[in-house]
Amino acid sequence: MNYLNEIIKEDKTIIEDLIVAAHNSAKSQLKTKTTEEISKATGGFGIPGFKWPL
Repeated sequence: MNYLNEIIKEDKTIIEDLIVAAHNSAKSQLKTKTTEEISKATGGFGIPGFKWPL
């Protein structure tokens, strides 16, 4: 039964890593898409001094 605990522990680590990777990917995609939309709205000029909270 001890081997089962090891498998579950490894699976938990893999799942945690996948969640972190998915979150980071979504955050990056959101920042990229938001930058594109702001660029469209401002005609490519951007907003001077604006820093992303993400």
